[in-house]
Amino acid sequence: SDVRGAIDRIRSLPEEVERPIVKLMQTRQKSISVLVYGEVDPELLRKQAEIIRSGLVANTLITQAEITGLPLREIAVEITETNQRKYGVTLQEIAQKIRNSSIELPSGRIRAASGELLIRTDQRREMGTEFGEIVIVGRPDGTQVKLKDMATITDAFQEDQKETWFNGEPAIEIEVFRVGNQTPIEITEAVEGYLEETSTAPGITARTWSDRSEAFIGRISLLRKNAIAGLILVFVVLGIFLELRLAFWVMMGIPISFLGAFLFMPMFDASINMVSMFAFILVLGIVVDDAIVVGENIFYRRRQGDDALTAAIAGAREVATPVFFAIATTVATFGPLLFVPGFMGKVFTVIPVIVIAVLVISLVESLYILPAHLAHSGTDTKGAMGFVYRQQEKVSRFLERGIARLYIPLAKLSARYRYVTLALAVGSIIITVGAAMGGAFKFSFMPKLQSDFVTATVRLPLGTPLSEAKSFRDLLQKRVDEVLQEMGGGESVHHGVLSVAGGTAGGGGGPGGSRGGDSGTHLAQVRVNLKPMGVRTFSSEEFADRWRTAVGDLVGVEKLSFRYSFGG
Repeated sequence: SDVRGAIDRIRSLPEEVERPIVKLMQTRQKSISVLVYGEVDPELLRKQAEIIRSGLVANTLITQAEITGLPLREIAVEITETNQRKYGVTLQEIAQKIRNSSIELPSGRIRAASGELLIRTDQRREMGTEFGEIVIVGRPDGTQVKLKDMATITDAFQEDQKETWFNGEPAIEIEVFRVGNQTPIEITEAVEGYLEETSTAPGITARTWSDRSEAFIGRISLLRKNAIAGLILVFVVLGIFLELRLAFWVMMGIPISFLGAFLFMPMFDASINMVSMFAFILVLGIVVDDAIVVGENIFYRRRQGDDALTAAIAGAREVATPVFFAIATTVATFGPLLFVPGFMGKVFTVIPVIVIAVLVISLVESLYILPAHLAHSGTDTKGAMGFVYRQQEKVSRFLERGIARLYIPLAKLSARYRYVTLALAVGSIIITVGAAMGGAFKFSFMPKLQSDFVTATVRLPLGTPLSEAKSFRDLLQKRVDEVLQEMGGGESVHHGVLSVAGGTAGGGGGPGGSRGGDSGTHLAQVRVNLKPMGVRTFSSEEFADRWRTAVGDLVGVEKLSFRYSFGG
């Protein structure tokens, strides 16, 4: 509104100009691509890509979709000198006639009760047949000579442009973007649903490519698996050494804290994304520490003879102070991330927000909600629960004997020879600091992670014709096909091979890559989308090394690079 107000106050704009449009630009990120490929006429392939793009953007869940890898259209008009003399026109006059007959200009606006109508002069021509109807010569007798009567008009594509192939067939890529609050999963489902319901022309295939939702789904799956493992581990371990009811209520602290954090996320403009899920995975390992301490102390008080209510109140009160400061120190550790400046600060602010919210809710749950539940739970010594209780007693006695025979003597020995203990601690610190300063621990702000995409890029001297880039592209394609056959072959180990001459493919490499590709006839690139680890038996690094060896040294190349990881 401030920008719109400032623009409206400008009084020096010419009267003929249209009213300035002020709108908030929304960031967009590539979510998935659709490859349209086949050994057919380029015009037919282009039309099919246009149909698919139009169908995608017609879906209410898809806002933006753009076609890349499409050669620019070119309409060639050829006029012989004989025809120029015959009709008494020059090339400059014909070019001006064509220019004046293919325009798109604003023509003002009309204010009406229903709103404001913008008027445009739309005479833009896009096909050769449309240009052929342009009148070049008009005679006094009313006869007209059109462009098609004196010239040869050809619809074609510009040469020396970026060309894309998929699995050895000409291809056009349609990039689908997510805007605003759209999620990668809903974009992918919309695209896949459209492709399942849509048929293509004979000889043409359409399929998805470079699906960014796979990384998002993988992060959700990792969070779910870790959460389930944490729940089971807490319940089993506490159930063995303490009791089942206590183990259950301590275990419930994990989902309660996570669900509570969801309530605070909208207040800080946080959403479910790759960074926030990383924060949940990070805090998963420390979220129930306070509940375990409180629950174990309540259990200890009950073992000493207190009734359930007294044990719950006294047990929670005894450890409230250390538990509070344990949570407070962790919160203080993550707190400075809230004040990181710049773009990275905006990205990583969600981590401390989620971690602090989960820990604070976990603290409240362990000091108030957990004791309330344990105050109303007793010990059942009959039936099946009685059998479980007797087995737990055996495990507890075994653990207590281990503490009495091993831990307590070792603690007494460490206290008796306190200077030796101190020397060992100081020595450990010196060794650790020395190893760090000596370079034993490598540092990387973003670790290198192997990707399912392996990309080979050739950079030739500037000005190299496209035919040279195509020859190197063919060589890379041939060698990668050989390596794929040696390492498993066919669709069993990869989803497909995308190759580009006259540029590079956009994005790729990792979950965050959404940058468009470069252009230039001196560039060639081949990218393989391998299937996930577990389906294939080799790593991306091993595949890249085999591919590099198969290609060997290339003459006349400025740079040959193989990329199989992201980060670092």
